Amino acid sequence: MKNAIKILTVFFILILGYNLPAQDIEQLYKQAKSALLDGDYAKASTMVADMQQRIQLDPNMDPNGAYTKKLLPRLEQAADNMEEIAMALDALYKNTQSTLVFPELPPSADAVQQYTDMVKKASQQLLTRRDSILASHELDPEFREAVRKVETYSQVEQLATSGIIQQLSDKFAGIAVVLTDSLKSIDKRYQDLTAQLEKMKKSATTNRAEREKLQKQLAQLSQERMNYMNTLSEMLIGEPTPENQQLRSALIDNNVGTVFNGVIQNEIKRVQDISEVDSAGYKELVKQYERLRNYNQIFIKNNITEDQSVALAKYLAAVNGVKVLSPTKFNFVLWILIPFLAIVILLIIYYFWINRGTKKATPPPASKPSV
Repeated sequence: MKNAIKILTVFFILILGYNLPAQDIEQLYKQAKSALLDGDYAKASTMVADMQQRIQLDPNMDPNGAYTKKLLPRLEQAADNMEEIAMALDALYKNTQSTLVFPELPPSADAVQQYTDMVKKASQQLLTRRDSILASHELDPEFREAVRKVETYSQVEQLATSGIIQQLSDKFAGIAVVLTDSLKSIDKRYQDLTAQLEKMKKSATTNRAEREKLQKQLAQLSQERMNYMNTLSEMLIGEPTPENQQLRSALIDNNVGTVFNGVIQNEIKRVQDISEVDSAGYKELVKQYERLRNYNQIFIKNNITEDQSVALAKYLAAVNGVKVLSPTKFNFVLWILIPFLAIVILLIIYYFWINRGTKKATPPPASKPSV
């Protein structure tokens, strides 16, 4: 019995000793694969080369050749392909930065729109070229997602989403001063018209047509203010960086935050004065609220103004308080019944008319001769 136990012990030790090298290579392989899945193709390549060298020195580490013939070559090829993709993306990133040039445009809202269109076009072209690079290089599906973790991929992504527009910061800073001056001018006209409308409401001499005319003008000025707010917010798209600090300073110095606060309060008052709207008008009010909420988020992120969530909640309550006129429902039953009844009446008239004509056309019966 004791001899049997000794034999089994020696047997297990031999088996364990034989498998230790294989376990070491398996652990190294898992680490190399994990590194590649994290986008670290350089580390994965180094580990593959180290494993190949170990196996050459000690073939017992790979007794059946699974790593040498299949697993390591596949991992090495994936790491090489990922490196080629990274190098191509790096070249794309540097080339885009060096060739991207924006023309000098006179400061205006139109200039911001043109610049924004240029940014969108350049960003789309950059993303298209990035996707073309990815499609032109073979990579196993399990490693395809890992490309997003490569540093050069992140650089291209950042340049496309916010980096390009940040290069316009110096131009936008000058435009911001012009835009805020125009915004303040429009806001002053809005305040004057609002005061004039309040006087009209208190006066018994003004008629409804005059008040409606002023309300229409106020709505137009409100839309103009919104357009300027939209233009200013577009210049701030992206993450706050040292590059666009000049733009943020220009907006802060010109009290854009104060004007924005006033715009929200004025919009609340304007909506509260609306008694009823149709469904299209209500959708427009909701759209305006969504725009203001978006501007608030952008301005907060850039420290242009304090959070206006409380005021925006009042604005949404005012929007929800507007009566929405229901469209007149089309009564299909009635419109089907009326023609049907008309046809029935015509048929009755026609029936009596035919019967009457028949009676007139029928001769009276002949009288019998008397006997």
